[in-house]
This record gives sequence, C-alpha cells and structure tokens, in this order.
Amino acid sequence: MIIPIRCFSCGKVVADLWERYMALLDEGMPDG
Repeated sequence: MIIPIRCFSCGKVVADLWERYMALLDEGMPDG
C-alpha cells in the first residue's frame, strides 16, 4: 500500500500517523 505524505484536501502531513494507525488496527479498532 502506498501511504500519502500529505492530506489531499488540506495538505496536512499524515505519513507520520501510519504506525499509530496500524497499532490501533492491531488492537481491534475498526478502520472506518
């Protein structure tokens, strides 16, 4: 999967949040 560096709509940096997102998914949080 290719992770976008910045948000397409606002330009905020989102690439640094990927590891936190994956950890939340591992804990069972829904991805929606």
